[in-house]
Amino acid sequence: MLFLILLTTALGACVGYLYQDRIRLKSRLSNYSGLASKEDYEHQLDEGIASKQRFLQKMIAEKEDLQVHIGTLKRQLFDLEEEAYVQAFGLYVPKYDFITAGDFEDSLKTVKNKQRVMIKEGIAAICHTPFMLKKGSQVSEKKAEKEGQKMTESFLKLMLKIFNSECDDVMEKVLHNNINSSENKIKTIINRLNKTAEIIDCEITQDYLRLKFQELYIKHELACLRQAEKESEQDLKERDKERKKIDKELKVLEEAQRREEDFRKALEKAIKEKEQALGQKNKELESQIQQLSIELEEAKNDVEKANNKLKSWKEGYIYVISNEGSFRENIYRICMTRRLRDPDAYVSSMNPAVPFPFETHFKFLSEDVTDTLKRLHERFSDRRVNKINDRREFFRASREEIEKAIDDIRKETGILKSIQRYDSPQSWEYLRTKTLEKSDKVNSSTQDIA
Repeated sequence: MLFLILLTTALGACVGYLYQDRIRLKSRLSNYSGLASKEDYEHQLDEGIASKQRFLQKMIAEKEDLQVHIGTLKRQLFDLEEEAYVQAFGLYVPKYDFITAGDFEDSLKTVKNKQRVMIKEGIAAICHTPFMLKKGSQVSEKKAEKEGQKMTESFLKLMLKIFNSECDDVMEKVLHNNINSSENKIKTIINRLNKTAEIIDCEITQDYLRLKFQELYIKHELACLRQAEKESEQDLKERDKERKKIDKELKVLEEAQRREEDFRKALEKAIKEKEQALGQKNKELESQIQQLSIELEEAKNDVEKANNKLKSWKEGYIYVISNEGSFRENIYRICMTRRLRDPDAYVSSMNPAVPFPFETHFKFLSEDVTDTLKRLHERFSDRRVNKINDRREFFRASREEIEKAIDDIRKETGILKSIQRYDSPQSWEYLRTKTLEKSDKVNSSTQDIA
C-alpha cells in the first residue's frame, strides 16, 4: 500500500515535470514563431529599397533632362534679351541678304508690282459694309446699290492715293539712320486714315501695309549699303592720303640717305688722297675734307629728321575701351589715335555721343599703329558687332582674350611700348545710376503699399 502511494507520488511528480518541460518548450518555440514573417518583412524591405533606387535614378534622369532644357531656355532667353536690347536702342536688324544695289532695286520692283496688283484687284483697301444711296421715287434699289458701290470705290481710291502719296514722301527721305522714325510715320499715316474711314467701315488692309513696310525696309537697307560704300570709299581715300604722305617721307629719307652715302664716300676718298698728296694739293684736299665733313653732318641730320617724321606718321596709340552702360558687357572698341601729345582726348571726345562715358582697359604705343590695329581687328574679325561696316570698331570678346592678343602681337612684332592695363574700370556713373533706379523702384513700391 505504501509502495503504491510512493509510486503514485513519483508518477505525479514525473507528470508535473513533463508538463513544466512542455510549457518551457512551447515558450522557446514561440521565440521562433515569427521567423517566416521576418523573412517576408526583410524581402519587403529589399523590394522597397530597390523601388526607391529605381525612383531615385528616374529623378536623376529627369533632373539631367531638366538641366538640358533649362540650358536651352537660357540660350533662348539670351537671344530674346539680345533682340530686346537691340530694339531698345533703335537698332535695325537687316531683313535681306542682298549684296549689290541692283539686287535691292530688283526686289523693290517686285514689291511695287505686288502693290499694283493688290490695288487692281481691289484688296489694298476694302469696305466691310456695302454702301447704298438712299432710294427715292426716281432711284431704283439696283441703281442705289450701284451708285453706293461707285462712291465706295471712289472713297477707297482717295484713301489709297493719300496713303501712297504720304508714304512716298517718307520713302524719299529714308536714310541709313532714320528707319525707326520712318516706320512710326507710316504707322501714324495708316492709323489716321483708317480711323477716319472707320465710320463707314472701310480700311487699308494689313497685307498692303506689309508691302509698304517691305518697300521701306528695302529702301532703308539700300541706303545703308550706299552709306557703307561711301564710308568705305572715304576710308580708302584716307588710307591713300596716308600712304602718299608716307611714300613722300620715304622718298625724302631715301634721298637723304643717298646724299649721306655720297658724302661719306667722297670724304673717305679725299682722306686717302690727302695722305699721299704734298704741298698745295694737300692743302686743297684738307679744305675739301672740311667741306665734305660739314655736308656729311648735314646729310646725317636730314636722315635723322626724315626718320623721325616717318616714325611720327606711323606711330600712334591703341585704345581698348568699353561702355557697359551704353553697349552691355564684353563689347569693346579697339581703336587708334595719332595724337601723341594728348591721346586721352581722343577717348574723351567720344563721350558726348553716348549716355555714359567710355572707360579704358588697355592703352599702349605702337611704332606702326595702323599695322597693329589691323592685326587686332583681324584677330577678332568674326566677333564684329557690325558685320557690314568695318569702320565700326566694336567687338564681342572677353577682356582676357584681348589681353592675350595684345601680348601675342607684342612678342611677334616688338613694336608695342608702354602697355598700360587698367584692371578694374568702375563704370561709376552707370553703376550709380542703376543704384538710384533700384532705390526709386523700392520707394515707389513702398508708397503704393502705403
